[in-house]
Amino acid sequence: MDPEIPQHAPQGAAARTEQFDRRLEENVALLRRYVRAKTGATVRSREPVSDIVQSVVRAACEAPLDAHEDDAAFRSWLCTIAANKIISKNRFYSAERRDADRERSFGEQGRLVRDEAQLSPALRAERGEDFERLRGALDVLDPTDREIVILRKLFDVPTPRIAERVSLSASTVRGRLARAMTELAARLT
Repeated sequence: MDPEIPQHAPQGAAARTEQFDRRLEENVALLRRYVRAKTGATVRSREPVSDIVQSVVRAACEAPLDAHEDDAAFRSWLCTIAANKIISKNRFYSAERRDADRERSFGEQGRLVRDEAQLSPALRAERGEDFERLRGALDVLDPTDREIVILRKLFDVPTPRIAERVSLSASTVRGRLARAMTELAARLT
């Protein structure tokens, strides 16, 4: 028996018949040729043909048994399974992924730097400039809006508690926060 054909059907799979096993054994060589011909360089460079064939045979064994009236229909069914596997693997390997060369690290050792002592002088100066720009933009805001932004965004105080503190309704606080954030964004860009 071919090593790519499982000896026992996986748990939960439909019972296989002797005719199914015979057809499968007879068509493994055809399936191998089909997969070799249809896989592109992207898939072939990452997976051996025998692994794909084995995956197709496994999927065929796990699929509900359809009464394939003749060998041609059975071969067509196997090739359809193979084509779907190849398409799926091609999409997986061709998917655009994050490019490590485009990533920026936060600090010299690739982690987010929170301690000022770990910053380089240039990064310390840049943070200082950003802080001054933010302070200037906050100073321009209405005092109530400034308090709402600071409480919500810096101290993560819930909106109902801010509403009590500034003597406004929660919906008014949310609206003022949205407008203040829009104004800050415009000033900081």
